Amino acid sequence: MPRPMNQQQFASSQPSRGLLLVLALVLALPIAPTLLPHPAIAQTTQDRRAEGDRLLQQGIEKYDKGYSTDAEDIFRLAVIIYQGIQDRNGEATALMHLGMAYGTEIEAIGHYTKALTIFRQLKNRQGEVKVLVELGDFYYAVEKYKEAVPYFEQALTLSRQLKDRTQELEMLARLATMHMFLSQAEKANFYFEEFEKLERTLK
Repeated sequence: MPRPMNQQQFASSQPSRGLLLVLALVLALPIAPTLLPHPAIAQTTQDRRAEGDRLLQQGIEKYDKGYSTDAEDIFRLAVIIYQGIQDRNGEATALMHLGMAYGTEIEAIGHYTKALTIFRQLKNRQGEVKVLVELGDFYYAVEKYKEAVPYFEQALTLSRQLKDRTQELEMLARLATMHMFLSQAEKANFYFEEFEKLERTLK
C-alpha cells in the first residue's frame, strides 16, 4: 500500500514552474515548416512524444524519491506535451501520475478521474485497472476505506476479465483488508478465503 504523500519544495537552483510550463507549451505547439531554415531541425511528433516519455520517467523517479512537488511539475509538463500531439494514452498516463503526486484529495481525485475517463474511451483495460487501483489506494492512504472498496471491486472484475491472476490476487487482498478495517468480518473472511484459494492455484 502506498504511503500518504509528502510535499517538498523546489530547490532554489531549479527553474521556476512558470518557465517550465511556458517551455512545455512551446514544445507542444505545431511547428510551421516555412519558419524553419532546414527540415532536419523540425521537431517531429515523435520527438515530442519522446520528450513527454522522458519527462514522465523523470517524474516517476522524483516521486519515488519523495520529491512530490518536483514530480507534480514534471508530470504537468508531460500532460501538456501529450495533449499537444494528441497522444491520449500518454496524457492519461501522465494524469494518473499527476494524481499520485498531489497532496490534496480534490485535486488528486480530479486527475485520476480524467485519466480513468480517457482510458475507458480508449478501451485500455490495463490502464483502467491501474487508475482504479490508484484511486482505491488513495482512499486507503487517507483512511477512507468505504470509498476505496468500489474501486478495488471494479479492479477485481477487470482483472478477472483480463485473466490477470496476479492482479486479481492483489485486489482480493486489498478488499479483505478494507472490510477488516470496516469491521465487516464476514466480507473480510470471504475475500481472504478467495485469496487463499487463488494463491494455492498459482503456486
